[in-house]
Amino acid sequence: RRSTLWHRFELWMINDGKMYIYFGFWILLEVLLFSLALVNYRYYPLWQNMYNLLGGSFLGARAAALALHINTALVLLPICRTVISWIRTTPLNRIIPFDHAVLFHKVIGYSIMLFTFIHAGSHYRNYYIVCKATGVPYWKMLFTTGHSITGHIMMVIIVIMGVTGYAKVRRKHFNMFWNLHHLFVVYFACFSVHGGFCLLKSNLPPYCSTGAAFYKYWVFSGIIYLFERLSREFRANMRANDMRVQKVILHPGKVMEVQYHKPHGFKGLAGQYAFLNCPAVSTQQWHPFTLTSAPEEDYVSMHIRVVGDWTRAFANALGAKEQHWDALEKSLDGDAPRTGSSSKKDPPPPILPQVLVDGPFGSASEDVFNHEIAMLFCAGIGCTPFASVLKSIWYRMSYPGGAFRLRKVYFFWVQRDTKSFEWFQDLLKAIEEEDDARIDAHNFGSMGSLSQPGESMIEIHTYLTGNLSYAQMTHVHMNVGKVDPITGLRSPTNFGRPNLDLIFRAVAHEHPASDVGVFFCGPHKMGSTIEGAAKKWSGEGQDGTKFYYNKENF
Repeated sequence: RRSTLWHRFELWMINDGKMYIYFGFWILLEVLLFSLALVNYRYYPLWQNMYNLLGGSFLGARAAALALHINTALVLLPICRTVISWIRTTPLNRIIPFDHAVLFHKVIGYSIMLFTFIHAGSHYRNYYIVCKATGVPYWKMLFTTGHSITGHIMMVIIVIMGVTGYAKVRRKHFNMFWNLHHLFVVYFACFSVHGGFCLLKSNLPPYCSTGAAFYKYWVFSGIIYLFERLSREFRANMRANDMRVQKVILHPGKVMEVQYHKPHGFKGLAGQYAFLNCPAVSTQQWHPFTLTSAPEEDYVSMHIRVVGDWTRAFANALGAKEQHWDALEKSLDGDAPRTGSSSKKDPPPPILPQVLVDGPFGSASEDVFNHEIAMLFCAGIGCTPFASVLKSIWYRMSYPGGAFRLRKVYFFWVQRDTKSFEWFQDLLKAIEEEDDARIDAHNFGSMGSLSQPGESMIEIHTYLTGNLSYAQMTHVHMNVGKVDPITGLRSPTNFGRPNLDLIFRAVAHEHPASDVGVFFCGPHKMGSTIEGAAKKWSGEGQDGTKFYYNKENF
């Protein structure tokens, strides 16, 4: 599809522009501050003696220090989820990309690492020059002075946090990442006193009157972050007795559904997420999981895939032992009679452990209802935020009342194996039945429905990318009819990956001159492909269909 330069810029602004503009502005601001600091310390008379002695390494150390002050002052703010969720509800969310707050935190963190290396490298040269002038052994100044000890401690901490915070390392060793990231407390303590050892002195006394006052840079964000952590503990413990685990359901693919009693005053929107803490597993670790229950339901649920150390320990604490998973898989394979989600011989313990829940917090998926047309793409367990959205739509179709802008939803779910479709099979069946009942009501002249007469409001498209066994192929061949033999839905299962060009072209043709929200939760590579298709098929001008891409980030 050919497009003009203006059209490409328009698409860039719709999907990426706001984020890149703010990150570009931040990088430009840091470069500007660093450059101004270089000029200031080069020509400011109060520091001429130090410059004449040390030269360029003096400028590098001081300019990097200023950048470290600014980044350290802001690094905690993007992870203050309570504040971020509140700001998302304000008009400011239309201007600033708060959904990328965690990414901004990472950018600041790696900026601290970069300027730490510049600062340390400059001081290594400064040490060498001072040692030559004073006769002090280089190793002594490098390892025994207060400024070098605190500096090296901070540099080691920053490297450890940066390496363990890298995505692949963090996913594989989350416990290590979580525990080592709390070294930020030691970093802030060393940062507060580092300047008090007065390595670089100005021309006039008092030489280092403000050297040990670096705490002033982070005290504001530190107080907000402390409030965030304390309020998390307070909220979670206040509702701990009311928000009890009332049911644990095992699903294929080692997915565990945990249902909680919904306490009074628990308010949330479809698509939001919350943090979980199980003191029986760890008193310190809080993990984010998407809510799969709708706001209209009288309970709160989460679907958790048991893949890591914490989720395995959490499943064991809830009574989901390895033998239960084995029994479930055997029952699905036909090797044993299916008796539900738990074994009769070894039932879950009668007393379930305490689970603390903090949230819910805002996410991109809650914006689905701000569009008239929505396309929901997910892969594997990434369907969880959309389960909440689809449930909420089902309730609004079943019990209409109040304004409801959304009039068409396309749901695309990609799975590798057939068993995983059972996670939300009942929900998807109920949606199909309610949609059929609504269409019948339209045909008989009922009023107050949510979409066009005779038109299905929700289209369900399932895709299977894995291979079928011989028994499964036989089952499919023997049970071809009105109901799909794999999912049990009236919507047929597609084999292979979605043809995105065909999908987006059809939606653009069906909904001209419309703004379509595209929402995705799943692997990064698949998300990039969907984002590319959204840009490709967005039309020009007022008559063109605009696709707005949104991805879960938490």
